[in-house]
Amino acid sequence: MRRHKLAAGCLLLFLAFVPLGATRAESPRRLNKEGIKAYKEGDYEKALARFRRAAESAPDAPLLDYNAGAARAATETYPDALTDFSKAGEARDADLADNARFAQGVVHFRLAQQKAEQGDLEAALQDAQAAARFNQLALRCNPAATDARVNYELARRLEETIKEQIEQQQQQQNQEQQKQDEKKEDQQDQQQKQDEKKEDKQDQQQQESDQNKSEDQRDKKDKQSQEQKNQEENQEQQRPDQQTPERTPTPQPEPGEERKEEERSKPEDQAQASQQNAEQAEASDEEQGQDATVSLLNLLNENDVDALKRMLRQRYGRMPQPEKDW
Repeated sequence: MRRHKLAAGCLLLFLAFVPLGATRAESPRRLNKEGIKAYKEGDYEKALARFRRAAESAPDAPLLDYNAGAARAATETYPDALTDFSKAGEARDADLADNARFAQGVVHFRLAQQKAEQGDLEAALQDAQAAARFNQLALRCNPAATDARVNYELARRLEETIKEQIEQQQQQQNQEQQKQDEKKEDQQDQQQKQDEKKEDKQDQQQQESDQNKSEDQRDKKDKQSQEQKNQEENQEQQRPDQQTPERTPTPQPEPGEERKEEERSKPEDQAQASQQNAEQAEASDEEQGQDATVSLLNLLNENDVDALKRMLRQRYGRMPQPEKDW
């Protein structure tokens, strides 16, 4: 029954043969023994150096690759350790190949843990799945291998745990993305409202500006119309003044003088009454002109009428008399 014996997770194997041509001092067997000793003492760098020198002397010895992989795994250089264990897994020795597959499962499990702690869950999941696969291969070769079975179960649990973490991470990312989208939508809505408010303000200002312009234009138009109207009224007022010459006010006699004048004119009128009767035929034309003049007096005010009547009486009442023919 094969059994996996691990030191720090991996099995260190002794080289059971010495290649031909190797010197006694630098024999792969001796270097391998020195490397195992250094490994047990915790000097993993020295152990790795011995294993690599031994591999140079025996390049076809997969056991040295396996031991080098164990030293690299102890220094947590897991990718290089997987390379060495992969070479050892191609060995014709079934036990060595089985141990190499088991060692690969261990390294993948460590890598899965390391990457999960770093937050790289997708890569951690791949290593956890690889760890389960290599331990399963080891179990097929040796179903009684207890350590391989335990590691397989641990790898499966780690795989499920990482899947749950990925799902939680995805949900958290979705929630954060949703919050960001909602925040972005809120910002867009606020920006849209601000833009609409700004546009409304601009429209209001434009309307006020247009209204002010319209009022200014209307006021200007009204002012121009009023000015034109005033000019027309002034022209209308000036037109009759130009057609009808301005009359000089007729001097009005004092009330006492008017009464004296009337008293003086009465004897003269009586003296001349006979003469006026005789000359009525000759004064017919003048009476017609007098009637026309009197008709015009009706258009004048009372003061003008009285004054003109007195003037007419004086004028027409004192007609020039012809000289008597002696």
